[in-house]
Amino acid sequence: MNRRIGGLENHDCDTFFNAHMNRRTGGSEISYDEKTKPGIANLLTIYSLITQQSIDEIVQSYQGKGYGYLKVDLAEALIEHLLPLQEKQKKTH
Repeated sequence: MNRRIGGLENHDCDTFFNAHMNRRTGGSEISYDEKTKPGIANLLTIYSLITQQSIDEIVQSYQGKGYGYLKVDLAEALIEHLLPLQEKQKKTH
């Protein structure tokens, strides 16, 4: 992926994806808890905003799956969401 993410001119999609995939989030159960799992709570909030799904729906869809699945899907959703913005920005500059 040689695409660039709008607002992150120094990082291509692979760099962005790899940086977020390598962060540790702790545990394997996906649940929303800001106090004990702030990293996962943050990822779930971002995923919810990008996909317009409720956090409960997202948590249910990842039951029995590890964080890796959530991270991959979130990265792909973010890239899909940001690419049109990037293209629009390119046309105006």
